[in-house]
Amino acid sequence: MTWKELCIKCPIIMHSESLYPSQEEAMIAQAEFFKTHKFIFKTLTENEASVLRLRYGIDDNQFLAYADISEHVNLTRARIYQIEKTAMSRLRKLERVSLLIKYTDETFDDTILEQMNKNYVSLIRLDIVRTITEDALEVIEDIDIEKLNIKVGKNPRILKRFMERLRNNGIFTCSDFINKVKQYESSHKFIEDLEIDYVSYNAFLKKICELIETGKIRITSQELLDTYNKHVQLNEQKENNIILKKKQKQQELKNQQKINESKRQDRIRDGVRNPELLLIEDLNLSKRPYNALKSIGVNTLADLIALKGDFGNINNLGVVSIGEIIKKTRAIGVDVSPSFMGINVHNIKRL
Repeated sequence: MTWKELCIKCPIIMHSESLYPSQEEAMIAQAEFFKTHKFIFKTLTENEASVLRLRYGIDDNQFLAYADISEHVNLTRARIYQIEKTAMSRLRKLERVSLLIKYTDETFDDTILEQMNKNYVSLIRLDIVRTITEDALEVIEDIDIEKLNIKVGKNPRILKRFMERLRNNGIFTCSDFINKVKQYESSHKFIEDLEIDYVSYNAFLKKICELIETGKIRITSQELLDTYNKHVQLNEQKENNIILKKKQKQQELKNQQKINESKRQDRIRDGVRNPELLLIEDLNLSKRPYNALKSIGVNTLADLIALKGDFGNINNLGVVSIGEIIKKTRAIGVDVSPSFMGINVHNIKRL
């Protein structure tokens, strides 16, 4: 199936708007897809499903603007726009699209829904949430959330907004966070109720993992501790494999560089005997002298020797660049020093 065919079959895919004459027609096509695949809304959070239903007129065939939706769900227009974008970007992931076009309302069930949700939640995160909900975490050394040094992307405003939402909900320390999560049936409900983003939430859970490893938080359930350690070992193995592959690639690159350098030295030896065979690329000149020589048609050592040191009329070729050319050619036993006729006396003195 081509990309265009996939976009026609599943109009909610990103850039499918280009297949339709106007944005309005694209939205109509997307709305029709939603209506025939209503099981899609089961894969979203309650807020996301509500916003998309109102935005695309699923229940009453009326497309609502962000301002109108704002009155229905009691959220700001900016927040509604953010929720819509988050929901659509999640639905547009290719692994999810393949499932969306495979099933219908009749064939879709909770088993498939569970499988789809697992694609977006890491094993470590599932285990940490499980330890929290089963009351299997004991905080040995409580830490203020401001001192956790959480890193969330390159935009500091995302983390600032996340921290504000936590503080507004009475979460000031790690133990506050753990006790708050216990009150919810799932992490989705927790995220939705506090209106926080998944990226920051995952970063916070990752920080809890680090606190467990340093002994500041302890897992009291032996079963969950074994499961957690198992996943930690798997992650370490993955990281070690990545490091090993990286080292192998670096070694392969070094070996290739040695081979290339050996071949270059062979070309230089042959080029000294026959200058027409040696390309100026093999002199390893920096950009300025290389580009200056290429601009006047100097491609080989023979062309460079034919200049007879007349570098004075070459554009963008200064004293330093001329000195580099002379140094590189002398290193291979060839002298292309400028003559008194080819360059002015002032430049020769500086050389």
